[in-house]
Amino acid sequence: MSDSNPMRSKVPALRIVHLGGGLRAIDLNQDEVLVGVSETYVFARLKTPPYSDLYRQLETIGFRVIGVDFLTNHDRVELSPPDFEAFCMGSGFYAMEGERAWSRVRHAAANAKNWRVKELSGKIRTYLRLLPMRLREISEAYNSCLRQAVLMRTSVKIGHNFSNQWTVHIDAAVHAYLSDAGAFRDVLSEFTWRVILGEGDGVTRHSKLIRKTNAEASDLLRYIHESSREGGWLFQLGALRDEVVHAAPIAESQEFHFGQLRALAGAEKDYIATLHLALLQADGSVRRPERPDGGDGLPIKTSLEAYRQYVETGRDALAVCEGYLVDLVKLSDRLRLESGLKEEEVVLTDKDIIGPVEVFPPTAFPS
Repeated sequence: MSDSNPMRSKVPALRIVHLGGGLRAIDLNQDEVLVGVSETYVFARLKTPPYSDLYRQLETIGFRVIGVDFLTNHDRVELSPPDFEAFCMGSGFYAMEGERAWSRVRHAAANAKNWRVKELSGKIRTYLRLLPMRLREISEAYNSCLRQAVLMRTSVKIGHNFSNQWTVHIDAAVHAYLSDAGAFRDVLSEFTWRVILGEGDGVTRHSKLIRKTNAEASDLLRYIHESSREGGWLFQLGALRDEVVHAAPIAESQEFHFGQLRALAGAEKDYIATLHLALLQADGSVRRPERPDGGDGLPIKTSLEAYRQYVETGRDALAVCEGYLVDLVKLSDRLRLESGLKEEEVVLTDKDIIGPVEVFPPTAFPS
């Protein structure tokens, strides 16, 4: 649908930048960018930089940019799904670029009637769209949990461990993310086996790829095997996914289950509140609380202290999931390049239009 306002096309897209800890940077083409939990509850104001410099400036101050909601359809923003793209300094909109590249591979494979590559590249493309959406769900749950903590005027202070009605939404989003991330890892393993190695059926899971291949056969397999050994990111992703899916959901995996309100230093000795929810130990391993033989747990004071130390040093759930997305996209990019597969853009012409084009006037929609 074309925009009837000729000036609007000259205005950069409004955007809400998702930051680590549940924060938002809100850029509405005004003199200032607002940083807080919402447009009405602001911790800091920044002079609006040139459009392309905002992410770098936010990172320089100390924020971590994880993605952006673009509000391009200003008139119908409430009716449109979020236009979210994952973002990483140095890699830009990495998942979007990966998705587009795999779409070109899929289109070329379809033209060549290479149905195996078409099927697998289609799956990869889908996960490159789905996982950023899962990451956004975690970020949104973080934001809601943080917003309630600072707006409800409760006794939650910086450094406190707490839980509220939104904590379970973080759990649900993390569970969904890990399930899909594990499935994406398996699809990449299947692509490695069937396309890059040219083997037949028989590998649809990452564990089978590791069992059936020799780490020294190529640089690619060496990297995959090393990443799948204890301490490697593929190993950690698999261990966490298996723990959540098969052993204990997040809310039941530890003696307690709390987020922590933390502070990011701001201007004039003020603080900017952020949310931290420990998901892994500092070394990236899954924490399994110590349990005596009787199974009744440690004494409460000992247990609380052990959990407090885990929260203080543990890796944050949102940061962990973002890191896995970055690594998965990098691996998918490497597989695509090493496969040497052809890429073709989809080009639509008048011949591709079936039937008359019907344009509905604005009055056709409910006001």
